Amino acid sequence: PLAASTSDRLKQVSIVDPYAVIRLHLNQKEELVRFLTYLSASAKKGKHVHLFANSPFRDNRPVPVNEIVTALRGLRDNGALPRISSLTVYLAGGQRVNRDRFVMFGDHYVWDMGHGLEPFETDIVTRDCSVGLKTWEAAKSYAEIIDGMAADINPLRIW
Repeated sequence: PLAASTSDRLKQVSIVDPYAVIRLHLNQKEELVRFLTYLSASAKKGKHVHLFANSPFRDNRPVPVNEIVTALRGLRDNGALPRISSLTVYLAGGQRVNRDRFVMFGDHYVWDMGHGLEPFETDIVTRDCSVGLKTWEAAKSYAEIIDGMAADINPLRIW
């Protein structure tokens, strides 16, 4: 229902998962792709996605930003994400992204996910996972986490 909402208050979706880009780029895990595909398929209106994650490292060196941007732009090349209007990524360099892993719809609804996007890796979840939906007043602290990270990290506009 949150993804399907046509309310302008829910058009922004923020994903906070420190491992999302690392798992996609270095480990070839598909959970970010699957989540964005489900989000796009469920949405009735365009969504603006903001992803907060740690920068991937290869051989103790940061993976070049242009390589990451190119790989992320490839996510929509097959046309599978028509309702993802924009994707902006905030990659933490030396500082870590908040350890909490959650998805926030607008600024009032938070889907707190113990394993981040990992449960979307396959059709069958093989390990225990805790998930909770928090709303309104309970969501304020999550909005503060996002605001703090957005202030400290330069955004990469992917599309």
